[in-house]
Amino acid sequence: MEPLGEISRPAKEDSIPDLIAFISEHMKDSGFPDQRMQEIMLSMKEAIGNILRFSCGGGDCEIQIACSLDNAGKLVITISDNGRPFNMLIESDPFLTPDDILTTNGRPSTKVMKRSVGNIECKRYEGKNIIAFTIQKPPAT
Repeated sequence: MEPLGEISRPAKEDSIPDLIAFISEHMKDSGFPDQRMQEIMLSMKEAIGNILRFSCGGGDCEIQIACSLDNAGKLVITISDNGRPFNMLIESDPFLTPDDILTTNGRPSTKVMKRSVGNIECKRYEGKNIIAFTIQKPPAT
């Protein structure tokens, strides 16, 4: 994997803009079009919000985000936190459909996130929750 950058912030609401800007910058540098970035950023905001609510919930936690390119040239966004054990793929409502995004205040479920992002993997390792999003880069123009 080719590392592109890393950021770490306290797991607090006021850290979200910095974290989102970091992801957005790397997506832009990787050639993602604006429309595609907006779709993916919705998923990133939801993932970070889930971490704040369910893993870090008021505790003294930190969120780390790393962006890299895998061997196939896909963008990998890894979000980790040192909060309570939490697997976003299990905690989500499995019965929501992609159309439900219209009725859930624009907040995607994990199912919608998977459709938007592609591949999502969650694991607990060395006291951290780790969520990895693997996203196909747009074709070069």
